[in-house]
Amino acid sequence: SKSSKITSSLEITSADTGIIGNGARIIMSMAAGHFDNGTYAGRYGTNAVAIRASGPAGIFARDLRIAPDIWVDDRYLKAFHFDGCHGVQLSGTEAWNFSRAKGVVSLDDCDGMVIRDCHFHDCWTNSTAGTATESQITAIEADDNATTGSRFGIVANCRFENLTTGNAARAANGYQTDGVNLQGIGTVKPSLGWIITDCQFSNLGEGVDIFGDENIVSNNRFDRCFGAGVKLIHGASRNRVTGNVITNCGYVGVLLGGSTVTAIDADGNQIIGNTIRNVMISGDWVNADGGKSYDAALYGGAAAWESTTTAGIRMDTPTGATSILTNTSMSGNDIDLGSTGKHGIFAESTAGGSSTQVADSNRIVNFSVSEILDSAFRIGFRDRARLHDDTSNTSWNGSFERGDAGWLRQTGWAIEKNPAEARSGNWVAVNTSTAGVSVDIRGQNFSGVVPGDTVYAEAWIRSSAGAVFDLCRTFIWWYGKDYGFLSTSSPGSNFAAEQLSYAATTVVATAPANAAYYVAAVQVRKTAGTIWVDDIWSTTQASASKRLLPGSVTTSQLGGDITAAGKALLDDADTSAQRATLGLGSASLQDSSAFAAANHGHGASDITSGIIGTARLGSGTANGSTYLRGDGTWATPSGGGSIVNVSAALSGDVELASPNTFFDGPSVTLAAGTWLVSAQATYQRTTTSSAQVTARISDGTNHFASQNAYHFSTSGMTLGFAMTAIATLTASTDIKLQLAMSVGGGGSFIKAAVPNNASGANATQITAIRLA
Repeated sequence: SKSSKITSSLEITSADTGIIGNGARIIMSMAAGHFDNGTYAGRYGTNAVAIRASGPAGIFARDLRIAPDIWVDDRYLKAFHFDGCHGVQLSGTEAWNFSRAKGVVSLDDCDGMVIRDCHFHDCWTNSTAGTATESQITAIEADDNATTGSRFGIVANCRFENLTTGNAARAANGYQTDGVNLQGIGTVKPSLGWIITDCQFSNLGEGVDIFGDENIVSNNRFDRCFGAGVKLIHGASRNRVTGNVITNCGYVGVLLGGSTVTAIDADGNQIIGNTIRNVMISGDWVNADGGKSYDAALYGGAAAWESTTTAGIRMDTPTGATSILTNTSMSGNDIDLGSTGKHGIFAESTAGGSSTQVADSNRIVNFSVSEILDSAFRIGFRDRARLHDDTSNTSWNGSFERGDAGWLRQTGWAIEKNPAEARSGNWVAVNTSTAGVSVDIRGQNFSGVVPGDTVYAEAWIRSSAGAVFDLCRTFIWWYGKDYGFLSTSSPGSNFAAEQLSYAATTVVATAPANAAYYVAAVQVRKTAGTIWVDDIWSTTQASASKRLLPGSVTTSQLGGDITAAGKALLDDADTSAQRATLGLGSASLQDSSAFAAANHGHGASDITSGIIGTARLGSGTANGSTYLRGDGTWATPSGGGSIVNVSAALSGDVELASPNTFFDGPSVTLAAGTWLVSAQATYQRTTTSSAQVTARISDGTNHFASQNAYHFSTSGMTLGFAMTAIATLTASTDIKLQLAMSVGGGGSFIKAAVPNNASGANATQITAIRLA
């Protein structure tokens, strides 16, 4: 590869053309009169962008390395800018050493853009000049200056590292760096239908920041994002964030917000199946230059977010916003806050969208404040698929023996394993809040109800000696058929003084109009001490108007469903009258225990002496070499057999010289019959290029088992395969272990021995055991 220095933009002007670098470095000269743009408004000019295109379709850039020759702050420069280009392909490219690049790669109105296998790293600023928008560093920026927006783009297998700000820049304008920012908003110029997948984001402000609609963020790895791993804001709607691993964030794992710049509500976003670990981490946040940090300098070594409401997933809207969040779905997320993050899921009072957010089957642990906190509106819960341990108790896991499953807790509540304090079992809910404000623990598994039904609930409570509280009571939360919150019942019996032994607080409430579901809850308001709550129990009693037959039921109401004789028996006042109806009169009846059944047997203990002859036990001849079968015959055991097995191992490496062609590994010759065939293979790629690799057990025509795996573009990648199959053969047959891969050019091998710590030629082998 070679280096080339450029002094102004390279222009791609023709469709279906591009630049292939083969690893060459393009150096942007920072000398005066060359790439010296110092204004935000001039960020698309010939002295600002290394490679530009406006209009042509199907263009490409591959295997390039682009950087300014020296780092200079306050230079608004880009590696690429594409405007109105359909089907752009950018792959295998590296870019670094930029300062104020709002889009190291930027694009406007480009449908079908594909950015794959690229690396953006080590860009930073410490300037205080300009606005927060002007100080932005973003690796990929879509639709910052769009007219119609960019649709159906792909960002895959890319790395984003060390996009940072210094102390002065952060203090002036915030931590304004993103890995990917999709800025198109609404129906006029949306960033629509993008897929961001299999990427790595590390040490930057925010990983992915989306304003657009119907985009997918999946299977990415986010680490040390100062703000959020993923952010959906400014009307972003119907986006799906799924399968991502987000670790060591400062503020929040996933952030959803309304907007101060658009009146479009952020609607229908799905946050599903993500793993979020360690929020509000402590320690220094290091800039890309490797030296400057501000956490320790500005916060005395404490976590930068210690005075902020941190969370695994947070929903809010900035002050003065004109849009809200609606219909957000959060399910199946695994959130471990590392004992520093404050809330598992937090919904700020300004987020809006009352009763439209849904949290379902999220695992939340190691929070410092609360599992889920919805401060001024309600999150609906739809975990009704769980089976109740006690079907008469509609408060699922009311004794907490399954830990915190099924319970929603506000600040100050915890569920812990503490047999010494539990009323029953080993687990108990405990409230340690002393703030003097009302805090609830309530069920999140809805139970059905109809208006007019009576609901009874109770909870057993106990306090520590010296506890000071004026509220400790049970009540009911009512929800409509759309799971929207309706109201709470009047509270039940209340404890307002020290209670050293367990006692029940109860409530009886009538379901209001439009009620479809309910949950039981306990509310505490306390300024000192501890309160334990256990064995929450609730049930419903249908109202008289809902019964099939109101009031008492007489035999005349049963009509033809019962005979006249049956009606007479039911109408008799006592047993004497029933005997008369049956014609028994006053005859004495002997107790049935005085008689043996017509068909009866004897237990073995009834035989106290003598020997039972073998002829009475079964047919055939009994002797020292026979046994009694289950069908009552004496039989001679059949002789034993032997196990037939065949195996073979690869003695030398086999190169997969051609793409999409199966090459043979070891093989065995098997006679007609049924065989259990097991095979293992070790594959290694000694050069770069990502590839799909397929292994199979086959006779060349019939394929008995197969597997497929994918590896990244990294030299030395090793894959292992293991398969088992049943093969039924009608004639002697050669059974083979075969491998194929999707990329040619050599450097891919079936290995006889493992590449590291080799232990003999046993890394690829096939074995068959005859079954029949």
